[in-house]
Amino acid sequence: MEINFATSLATGIVLVGYKNQVSLHNAFAFFISIYLLEIFYALVLSVPASIFSMYLKTKENLDVYDNGVSYNPFRFN
Repeated sequence: MEINFATSLATGIVLVGYKNQVSLHNAFAFFISIYLLEIFYALVLSVPASIFSMYLKTKENLDVYDNGVSYNPFRFN
């Protein structure tokens, strides 16, 4: 899985900035807890975001990516 900037920055700050004050075990526990929190946020917030985007598509009758495009394979002109 991809590690985003916030996770890598937080890990770098903990491992480099506090190397004499935080044990390696606690630093990796911190890293894992941040990563799991990000996964939780992504799972929880993806459902309302998709519902909101579907609502906007139906309300505006506009799909930005498919506007003026025909995906019919039987149309030759």
